[in-house]
Amino acid sequence: LHSSAYQSSRTLHRSSVGLIPSHRGIEASLSRTCYLFASTPDRRPFATLPEKDSLAVDPKLLLKYFQVVAKELKDMEAELLRRSLDAKRTKELNEKVARLSGVVRLFQKVNELRKEVDGLKDLEKDFAKTGDSEMLSMALDDLKKCEAEMQDLYEQILEHIVPPDPVDLSEVVLEVTAGVGGQEAMLFTGDILQMYMRYCKWKGWNCTPLDYEAADQGGIRHASLSIGGKDVGKYLKFESGVHRVQRVPATERSGRIHTSTMAVAVMPMPSEVDVALNPKDLVMKTKRASGPGGQHVNTTESAVQIQHVPTGIMVESAQERSQLMNKEIALKILRAKLY
Repeated sequence: LHSSAYQSSRTLHRSSVGLIPSHRGIEASLSRTCYLFASTPDRRPFATLPEKDSLAVDPKLLLKYFQVVAKELKDMEAELLRRSLDAKRTKELNEKVARLSGVVRLFQKVNELRKEVDGLKDLEKDFAKTGDSEMLSMALDDLKKCEAEMQDLYEQILEHIVPPDPVDLSEVVLEVTAGVGGQEAMLFTGDILQMYMRYCKWKGWNCTPLDYEAADQGGIRHASLSIGGKDVGKYLKFESGVHRVQRVPATERSGRIHTSTMAVAVMPMPSEVDVALNPKDLVMKTKRASGPGGQHVNTTESAVQIQHVPTGIMVESAQERSQLMNKEIALKILRAKLY
């Protein structure tokens, strides 16, 4: 199906957070019919996709949902006017108000279009009675356009009311590691890293290198990127896995095809609140960094290595010239791996 709303609903699960207001009984099946149920006693379908690739919405249930959303929005706006709110709650309310405002605007557009459709249907009946074929044809064309526009609005509403996956909204840490294939695998890993960096630039995302271990003869052994921006997690969360290439390496003299692999890991970037690190569980070591950087990297211990004792996870950062910045980067990578 080409409906982005249906695609987003394929991975839908019962949720008690996000955009759904106080009635949290909306759920979706993964079947072809794509049922969305509202929390009504008889559990009638809120929206179905039964025969064609189009969305059919029950207007009565849609109106009920609109009333609940409007009330929820009004309550949140009233709560924002209180001066006793802390910064965290204010930020949370502002995000929800922004999303609910978008839903309310879509509902208002649907109501306006529904009135226009009702008027066009009345005109259609009148022109059919009078036998004015030209005006009847114009009314039918306008009716078809309005119904198509309403269909698009229904799909947008469905996208808005489906609770977003928290991973879709978070920043991510993307790691690439060379696998089987020796030098060719490292070159392939370098190509993949450049591909992701250019993709981030094309999408307008913020891409910051966290760790970079170059190979002696070109390519990279391991690297990690911090990527932030709109829908970063949504587009990159399925990139994790092993990637394989079959090609003639630049170092191959006899022209044989080699198979090389590299691994990609995408981890959501948690906040410090999500992952609390106990300093007693951390063993930090400093050492001199290698690679470009002049005398500074050879005379100062700027590289930082941190081990999480309970899990045995070890991370390292030598990207920056400052030991403090490398420590922050290493802690960020560690939180992502523990999350």
